[in-house]
Amino acid sequence: MKIIAIEGGVCAGKTTLIQSSNLPSLPDYWKYKTQFLTELCFPAMNISQLLANNQFFLEIEKLRLQQLNEWSQNRLVLLDRSFLSLLGFDYAFMKMFAIEGFARIYEFWENNPKIQPDEVIFLDISHSERVKRFKGRGKTCDQTILLTEEFNNSFKEFFLAQQDKFKITYLSESISFQDIIT
Repeated sequence: MKIIAIEGGVCAGKTTLIQSSNLPSLPDYWKYKTQFLTELCFPAMNISQLLANNQFFLEIEKLRLQQLNEWSQNRLVLLDRSFLSLLGFDYAFMKMFAIEGFARIYEFWENNPKIQPDEVIFLDISHSERVKRFKGRGKTCDQTILLTEEFNNSFKEFFLAQQDKFKITYLSESISFQDIIT
């Protein structure tokens, strides 16, 4: 089975792309949030809160792993975000709030069960397009920190730094999703 993680910032088009593919897929971590929401501290402001949040997401990752194992007959499965998004979010938050200890977060994921994507497709959009899409969805939640240029630049910076460990393709208008998955 080939596992492709679709990554990118908020409103980049990940879920829309996955839904249009008609391929088997696991939903974004937030689709599971109602089962665990009381445990999450957002945004985390120190290393203890970040580690607690990662424990929260690890429980969700275990559910996703279980579902993926049930799909072993599928040739290709898409992930709406992977553990790399969780690391990227923490990397961005830690830069924004000058929190030390990213190595501890990275080590946490190295030492715990997770879905390891064979390939990562990163969808990148401009800041103005992200804000436009967010407003177009009628969202007014407290997650506006996820829309800032600073957050998204740091999030993308994390993925750029992972290119020596993972096969990452940056999807632009000149590259077709169908070309990548075939």
